[in-house]
Amino acid sequence: MGIFSSHIKNALLLVLIALLFYIPARVIKLKKLSLCGDPKTEIIRLAFVIYCFALAGGLLSPASYGIDSYDAGCYLYIFLPDEKSLNIIPFYTISRQIKYSVNGAGLYPGAFSNLIANLFILMPLPLFMHALNKNINSRQCLLICFFAIAGVEFIQYFIGRAADIDDIILNMCGAVIGVLLYEANQKKKFKKSAI
Repeated sequence: MGIFSSHIKNALLLVLIALLFYIPARVIKLKKLSLCGDPKTEIIRLAFVIYCFALAGGLLSPASYGIDSYDAGCYLYIFLPDEKSLNIIPFYTISRQIKYSVNGAGLYPGAFSNLIANLFILMPLPLFMHALNKNINSRQCLLICFFAIAGVEFIQYFIGRAADIDDIILNMCGAVIGVLLYEANQKKKFKKSAI
């Protein structure tokens, strides 16, 4: 199984677990408070929960883990490599992945998809933040995105995954795209309401 399919499997598993707990908990809370939630807001909240747990499953899973069975027993294993991978040189990984993608070098076949995934994986976060909190501004969204990304990279370093400044750069570019999409949508709404 490829690395991307492994991360997708982890993400889907966490999303399923989240849904099993979130939906009943949300229904109970709404009933307890005698509220009937706005359907649009509830759908956005549910999508945000799914997005967050999918991110956690895809970004925070250890390098290798699983369940193995032998000798009539079942064992959980988590493999954390002794060597940690850390890149603090900006654009080093990006330039290597672009080179491998353009030259077709077989050293890293997932180079292009990794670049695209890192660019767009955090783009929805500012959109969700604005949709769920009308009082947040774009600067606050980007600051929250930065600390979230830095936190993920910090954790990845200790769980046997690569920590890379280029991931932060690409993720922040995606977050900026998300903010720009939100602001463009707001300007469009403002122009329509002014007419």
